[in-house]
Amino acid sequence: MEKDAERQNSFAAVILNTLGVILILAGLIPALMLTVPRIAGFEMYNVVSGSMEPEIPVGSMVFVKPAGDTVRIGEGDVIAFYRNGAVITHRVVAVNDSTGEIHTKGDANAQEDMETVPYGDVIGIVEHHFPYVGHIGGVLTKLSGKILLFGFIALGVLLQVWAGRVRNAC
Repeated sequence: MEKDAERQNSFAAVILNTLGVILILAGLIPALMLTVPRIAGFEMYNVVSGSMEPEIPVGSMVFVKPAGDTVRIGEGDVIAFYRNGAVITHRVVAVNDSTGEIHTKGDANAQEDMETVPYGDVIGIVEHHFPYVGHIGGVLTKLSGKILLFGFIALGVLLQVWAGRVRNAC
């Protein structure tokens, strides 16, 4: 009878431990996905319009390497820039060094953008994009998303502690 109780406690400890690890990872992995690129020098933005489809679909997250003195923007590059308080991601169709302006166009748009982009409004060049990750990032960067991630980690830690107590009770 005592052996059965030990087996049940051992099994319960394994289940609690496993669930704890899963919850901790469910909190840490998304948090790292949103933190590590920033440490590596990237800015991240969610794509909310279809102007760059199919290359960059709505709901993607773009990783932008900030434009600096050493960054040379050329025709064909996809850049992120400010326009009327919004961040836009479009492809460069021409660079006019004499006026300090860049001509852009969304891949899905029939015509070039009506307004040129002054060099000072350029955030940087899109280095990578990941479909659907923008949806997740949009949720997790809100307060409710941060609370959810913290809750996963906290619950995971509590399950780990509980598993240790069940294991010690054997």
